[in-house]
Amino acid sequence: MRKIKNIAWVNWDSICLPKEDGGLRVRRLEEFNLSLLGKWCWRMLVDRDVLWYRILNARYSEEDGRLKEGACRSSLWWRTVSDVRGGVGMGVGSW
Repeated sequence: MRKIKNIAWVNWDSICLPKEDGGLRVRRLEEFNLSLLGKWCWRMLVDRDVLWYRILNARYSEEDGRLKEGACRSSLWWRTVSDVRGGVGMGVGSW
């Protein structure tokens, strides 16, 4: 008969520590994802003449100098970027 091992639960905070401090150096995915989406928001403000912006503009169009918010027929990525741009998940204000 095979012995079943118990799961060793580890605190997420300790997993995210640097290896030098005994952690596994795993990124905090939610914060990392928010920062990458924030980078897209910033690039939409400053890189308006690049191809990817023109594609988004053709797909969603502009309103008051900004790309329109994601609608129900938008991609999940665009709706999430729109949420971040509006301040969802950041705790303060909007872009």
